[in-house]
Amino acid sequence: MSVTRSLFNSEWIDKTLNPDFSSWIQAVPNNRFLARCRVCMKNFTLSNMGRAAVSSHMKSSLHVRKMEASKTCHTITSFVSVKSQPQKQQSINDPSTSCITASVHSDVPREVKEINVNSTDKPTDKLDSFLVKTTVTNSEIIWALKVVMNHLSFRSCKYLGETFRTMFPDSAIAKQFTLSAAKVAYTIVHGLAPYFAEKLVSSINECALYM
Repeated sequence: MSVTRSLFNSEWIDKTLNPDFSSWIQAVPNNRFLARCRVCMKNFTLSNMGRAAVSSHMKSSLHVRKMEASKTCHTITSFVSVKSQPQKQQSINDPSTSCITASVHSDVPREVKEINVNSTDKPTDKLDSFLVKTTVTNSEIIWALKVVMNHLSFRSCKYLGETFRTMFPDSAIAKQFTLSAAKVAYTIVHGLAPYFAEKLVSSINECALYM
């Protein structure tokens, strides 16, 4: 008795029709019986289950862990390519003004952009908190580069945050360092690799002659 195999449905990548799938699923070229997860970086078979196979993969522990890791990652371009924007003037004597809006990069969190003049919190405290988070992310990117350059395994990053916190108990950066095996894999594949590939192509295109 023959079993009908399910085919990849192009509607799964539609953000409107399938918001739960569209952010991570993609078709596999030349094989309509498979689907690819961009987060897990692997293909999986649809068998005869169709949409149920996609849902099953989405609920798997590996996929859930990598999705959580991807939410805390930033693309490397947000830290190496910052465009300055003209500052906006705003009068602080206007009684209708409840906050001073800082003209900063669009990636800066809202709590840093808008500082309530009536707040008892010091603006420098909030700015320091943001700078620490940025420094932590930069530190995680640097370690991800070390993993690539020294051919280290992703599993070597397991418990790395705990190790740094034990070694440097007074470090604010070590306290927030959370580079796990799944997170370093996502950072390298979806952050570092596309960035350096783009830089390489750009450098080649700028060459007048090459062999």
